[in-house]
Amino acid sequence: MLSTPAPELWRAAGARPVLRIAVVGAGRWGVNLIRAFQATPAAHLPAVCDTSPERLNAVDGGFEKLSDFRSVLECSAVDVVAIATPPGSHSALAAQSLEAGKHVFVEKPMAVDLAGALAVRAAAARSGLRIMVGYVLQHHWAVSTLFAAVGSRLLGTPLAVLAHRGGGRLPGPAHPPWWSLAPHDVSLANLLFESAARQVVATEDPETREQLATISYACGRRATLRIEPRAEARQRRFIVIGTHGSAVFDDLEPLHKLKFYSLQLDPKVGLATADAALRSHAFDVPQATQDEPLRRELAHFVESVQDDTPFRTGIDHAVDVVSALAAGETSLLSNGIPVTVKDWRQGALQVQDGPSVSSSWRP
Repeated sequence: MLSTPAPELWRAAGARPVLRIAVVGAGRWGVNLIRAFQATPAAHLPAVCDTSPERLNAVDGGFEKLSDFRSVLECSAVDVVAIATPPGSHSALAAQSLEAGKHVFVEKPMAVDLAGALAVRAAAARSGLRIMVGYVLQHHWAVSTLFAAVGSRLLGTPLAVLAHRGGGRLPGPAHPPWWSLAPHDVSLANLLFESAARQVVATEDPETREQLATISYACGRRATLRIEPRAEARQRRFIVIGTHGSAVFDDLEPLHKLKFYSLQLDPKVGLATADAALRSHAFDVPQATQDEPLRRELAHFVESVQDDTPFRTGIDHAVDVVSALAAGETSLLSNGIPVTVKDWRQGALQVQDGPSVSSSWRP
């Protein structure tokens, strides 16, 4: 059983209580959460949980190392469960944590089907506790600058998004490219258009596994996602086309990650055409040097829980994203048939009971 730290720890953040956080999953991204939470004011890390002894032995930091998830749920010295396990386990672990009286931070996607997402939402409603889904790009300085520019009407009205993600680590069979690479761009597009997606048309090349999806929104707006998991060169671009101009966020650019363009593009233009047209129409954007996006994200989570203020990517946003991803998956499996995104806010789609799940998970 975990021990409760000395009382002076709880006064370290002044009037705000320190949140005691257990990280579940010490894999490739979990180690980043461990490091960032340890550097987050008003956060204390009493425990890390993982089913792999090798992964547990590889992390250090003065916390207790647990192999049984139930030990985290039963511990009164844990206020928050931060989940960085394989995506297929996210919804079950999140729901169980909420039902055990813990706030939750869970990496994207919150679930890999709409039923799982709604079960988590129902658990949050029953418990009255907070849950935030980790979309670290929402806390990147370039994305914050881009959204501020959109809010100030610098680009006019946003009409379309073109996103390109490729290369990098190829997901395994249990973590398909669509669920691995599409969530960030769906999340960004939903927030940019201030609405949920309405329809998805998605196709996949059977040889290259390249996927192309068109997501429709209200008022004729749309997002086009190109996913190339086997591309030799990594791609991480997010292009916004507005009535007065355009912007490109390229996370792989070493210095000039965000560029604005005075050129007005046809919102139906393709990615290659947009690249060629924009290349000679850039104007300067001040480049910020701010804290690591992950540290900003976790600070936002901690402060929002302490102050009971809204999360940027809270439960309803997370369900909207999963709804669009589920529709996209159906379209992919149906050779590009247009699929309407389910309006989960309708009463018939609400899940009243939590999922029946095991407390164990596999890497």
